[in-house]
Amino acid sequence: MSKKLFNFLLGIVAVIMIAMWGVYLSSQSLPAHAQAETFAQAKAKAGIRQVDQFYILNKKETTYTIIGPNKDHQQMLFAYDPKTKQTKSVKANGMVTEQNALAITKHDLPKVKVGEARLGVDNDQFVWEVSFTDEKGQLGYHYLKATSGEWYETINNL
Repeated sequence: MSKKLFNFLLGIVAVIMIAMWGVYLSSQSLPAHAQAETFAQAKAKAGIRQVDQFYILNKKETTYTIIGPNKDHQQMLFAYDPKTKQTKSVKANGMVTEQNALAITKHDLPKVKVGEARLGVDNDQFVWEVSFTDEKGQLGYHYLKATSGEWYETINNL
């Protein structure tokens, strides 16, 4: 292989790597900005002192949710809608945890492969959205009320 061809190919590989790095960095900036914006709101409105968990739920509206302790060391759920600037906060005591939401979904839908859980607000209530893949390989979402673990909605065949 000639030196010119080698240098040309090396240049193309370098350009591709730089472009991929740029795509990666830009994909990470939105969640980081969303978490920082939500934490600022949570700190001001609910006295949350740190972020233990952060979730982004995209349903009818996008909500960002933080779980973390407040100034009285009580675990809190705090949700923020960046479009409407509305917030909602409740004490986490007695609420369904992420692990509970995953376990309930496995129990409710025994034939599916359970994915990950995200916490957010829908119709002014905290809900867990648990992704799953059915036996045909199709994606679905199982929604549970975060207050009780009761079924809220299931969306199949996506």
